[in-house]
Amino acid sequence: MRIVLTTRVRADYREVFKGFTREFFLKLTPPLTKIELSRFDGCHANDEIKLDIIALGIRKHWEGKIVYQAETEGEVFFVDEGRQLPSPLTFWRHWHRIIDKGDHSEIVDDIQFRSSNRLLDLVIWPLLRLQFQTRKAIYRKEFGAV
Repeated sequence: MRIVLTTRVRADYREVFKGFTREFFLKLTPPLTKIELSRFDGCHANDEIKLDIIALGIRKHWEGKIVYQAETEGEVFFVDEGRQLPSPLTFWRHWHRIIDKGDHSEIVDDIQFRSSNRLLDLVIWPLLRLQFQTRKAIYRKEFGAV
């Protein structure tokens, strides 16, 4: 399954990328969720992230790795892949694209995921989309609304 969300922000695309810090990552925590971040190396190739997600009293462990990061004229992007995922997820890839649009930038969250079965994917999709939708307001607050 795939979720793609685009958010327009005022800041320069290179500055937005620099803003993806450990502290900013924690600000992106979805509502009604707590994150205990035990490792956050950054957003460059081979950086790792390890965390526990606590929601509704249930603790789930997550480990991911930045498998690719690049900058071109007009775009910076990085890709994280899940290495140890909480059940029922079996696959996770998240492309973070920050695109120069002249007088503003666009942050694109392009997420691909799978669970243990297709029907469950259909149940998870709207929940994940809602969680990532909440990032739009945080992006605008951090980097300026357009």
